[in-house]
Amino acid sequence: MIGLHVDDRPLLEWISTILGTGIVINNKENTVSYFIITDTERLKTILFPIFDNFPLNTTKHLDYLSFKEALELAYHVNLSSLDNKNRTEIIDKIVDLKNKMNNKRTNFYINNNHIRITPYWLLGLIEGEASFQLYRKELVPAFSLSLNEIQRPVIEAIIQFLTGKLDKYSLFKATHSKLFNLSIDSPKSTSNTKSKLKLSITQLDYLINIFIPFLDTMVFKSKKGLDFEDFKFISTLIYQGKHLRSEIKDLILKISYSRNNFRLSTNKEKLSLKIVETPFLRQTELSKEELKINLKIFNSRNSYLSNLEKEVLLSEPSLIITNDEGAKINMTTGATGRHGPKLIRDVYVVEVENIDKTSTIYLSIIDCAKALGVSRATISKIIKTGNSLKGTTIVKIRKIPIFRKNKHTFTK
Repeated sequence: MIGLHVDDRPLLEWISTILGTGIVINNKENTVSYFIITDTERLKTILFPIFDNFPLNTTKHLDYLSFKEALELAYHVNLSSLDNKNRTEIIDKIVDLKNKMNNKRTNFYINNNHIRITPYWLLGLIEGEASFQLYRKELVPAFSLSLNEIQRPVIEAIIQFLTGKLDKYSLFKATHSKLFNLSIDSPKSTSNTKSKLKLSITQLDYLINIFIPFLDTMVFKSKKGLDFEDFKFISTLIYQGKHLRSEIKDLILKISYSRNNFRLSTNKEKLSLKIVETPFLRQTELSKEELKINLKIFNSRNSYLSNLEKEVLLSEPSLIITNDEGAKINMTTGATGRHGPKLIRDVYVVEVENIDKTSTIYLSIIDCAKALGVSRATISKIIKTGNSLKGTTIVKIRKIPIFRKNKHTFTK
């Protein structure tokens, strides 16, 4: 059985059509849709070969093995032909398997070599368990993926998969910083006693230049695809610095209140309440009439803006440019001021090359200066002039921009 929000019923119907089996039903409240297979022969001939050829990566694989064993015991043995003792033994074994599955499971050991991450497997996990968010106060886009803490090996395998496609400089930054940030989320209710391990990514250059293009190579099947498209649009606007314009910032905030749970057909009243109660209204100074119009848009459209409207905004000149060294510069602050345009962010590593062609990579100019026992100004000057460091075997020090486009590929 697969249960999804009722808005994703078309996805479950698509699965049923592709497999040629199963039924799709809604619960009494019409909030959840279920795809169900109960036919033993269909389980054996259609479903089992899929999970045998494409094993589940999480500990759900263990539940599948128990489920398969129980079904084989129940239907591949003629229970009526057995004496009472043997029949009872088999039934007890089936019940024992059932009582050690799913939420009752205590043995979660699975060989790490069993885990195999592929792009479309990861997309499927993202559709079910991930979120495309916006930290509204800081206007920071964030991707997050949460699983039960016992699934840590799977999270670590995902990180290894993502870092495995980085160039050596981006990989150094990723492995020596919090590009892939892991945190523990404690249970939010007494009914759920399991902690969650959360993977978060907020580094904008990585999201825009690597992660989003990776997801763009595939096709979302659930409503999560709508959240991804809005996330991509919002992230691009922020990457281009257009959020520095007050009207674009307000637009980004409005879009953020039309995504994720706000998008659900079952959440219209909560949407209205949420908007009224947040500081969002004070920031944008919406009138009651404007609010009513916005709510109609929220409740009647899959996306706050049309594709054409998005294209027009994205085609306007960027307010942030990237200089030759990879630094992001805010062009709205003016180029002729006392300090010139304001630096927004500088995503780089420092490589020190020796006369024997060996090299060392550092996270920053400060780290490099400390390691070499010189001032930060000295390192900056050498990088700018291209000179060698006197009295050493160092012939070159350079800044290398990282997380750039067109340098990363993922095999499907």
